[in-house]
Amino acid sequence: MNNPMKPCPLSLFAAATALLMLGCIGRPDGPGRLSAQRIISLAPSITETIYAFGAGDRIVGVSDFCTYPPEVNQLPKVGGYVDPNFEAILRLKPDLLFLLKEHAKVKEFCAARGIRYIEIDDHNVPAIIQSMRIIGPACGKAAEGEKMAAAMDSSFSLGKSMEGPRPRVLLAVGRDGAGSGNVASVWAAGPNTFYNELIHAAGGTNVVLDSLNDYPTLSAEAIIRLKPDIIVDAMSSMAQYANQAQKLKHDWDEFTMVPAVGDSLVFCVTGDYVTIPGPRLIQFLNDLRQIIGKWRDRL
Repeated sequence: MNNPMKPCPLSLFAAATALLMLGCIGRPDGPGRLSAQRIISLAPSITETIYAFGAGDRIVGVSDFCTYPPEVNQLPKVGGYVDPNFEAILRLKPDLLFLLKEHAKVKEFCAARGIRYIEIDDHNVPAIIQSMRIIGPACGKAAEGEKMAAAMDSSFSLGKSMEGPRPRVLLAVGRDGAGSGNVASVWAAGPNTFYNELIHAAGGTNVVLDSLNDYPTLSAEAIIRLKPDIIVDAMSSMAQYANQAQKLKHDWDEFTMVPAVGDSLVFCVTGDYVTIPGPRLIQFLNDLRQIIGKWRDRL
C-alpha cells in the first residue's frame, strides 16, 4: 500500500508533463500567471494595444478591420464583427482570443470548444485605460500595460481641471454626401461616447448634450439650432477622404449663421486613428487640444 504522505512516481511524472505543456503555450508573467503565445485579436483597438506593448509577434490572426500597424495586413484574417470565420480561428490554434462585448457568437464558440478568451470594453475612456491593464499581463507585458494606462489617465485628467470658457464643439463622425459641396445630415458624437470624454479633456463642451443615442443623426436645421463654436469632421481613414480635408471643410460653407463657420473654425481630421479607441487616442486628443487652442486665441 502506498504511503499517502509520499508522492507517487506516476503523479510526479504527470505533474512534470503538465508543466512542460504549459511552458509550450505561455511564459510566466507574475505569480502563477501564464502569458499567451498565440493570440487572435478581433478588434483594431486591441491589436494596436498589443503592438504598442511590443508583443505583436504573439498575434497569429486579426479581424478584417485591423489595419494598423502596417505589418498587421500580413496576418491571417478571421472575419468581422457579424461574420466571424470560425474555421480560420480553429486553424490558427490560439491559446487566447481577445474580443469585444458585441462578439456574442464568438464567445459562445470559444466556450463550447474550451478556447480561452478575454472580453475587452472600449466604450469609454476609463474602460479603455483599464483594458491596457488587462491586455498587458495576458501577453506578457504587465509593466508596459500599467505604464501606458497611467500615461493615458494622466493625459485625460488634465482636462478635468481646465479653467476658463469652453467652446461648444460638434464632432461629426460621419455624414451623407461628404465632399459634395453641402451637408445634408451628420452622425454626431453623443454624450455617452468616448468622443464626449475626448472633447471635455481637450477643453471643450459637447454641443450634443441630451441625446439617448450614442451617435444621433442631426439635420441641417438641428446644426443651425445648436450653434457650435467649433465643428470637427472626423472622417476616419476611408481612402476616398485622404488628403481631401480642404474640400470636406468647404461642404460647411453654406452654414454662415453658425459661429464655427462664420469664424472659420471648421476642421477636418482624416487620420486613421480617429475611430480607434486604443493607444493612438492620445493623438486625437492632442488634435482637439490644438483645435480648441485656436478658438481660445481669439478670446
